[in-house]
Amino acid sequence: MFICHHCDNKSCARPSHLYLGTHKENMRDMRVREGNIRKITRAQAAAIRDDKRTQRAIAADYGVHQATVWNIKSGRTHYDGDTR
Repeated sequence: MFICHHCDNKSCARPSHLYLGTHKENMRDMRVREGNIRKITRAQAAAIRDDKRTQRAIAADYGVHQATVWNIKSGRTHYDGDTR
């Protein structure tokens, strides 16, 4: 079993961001978050970075996981979406 992170921040120890899972579950979760990034355009990513609302509210509006919003806002995600 692994201690997995919903937020993909390896130094995060916030209990609500951690879950116990298998390697297979962790890889599936990672693919879901990567798939969410591909749904976001460059213009949307810029708007997400500037949005002052909670990450949860932003994620709900864009139909993505909260970790996707965190990755965009923190600069952890190298955004490769389309140019719209």
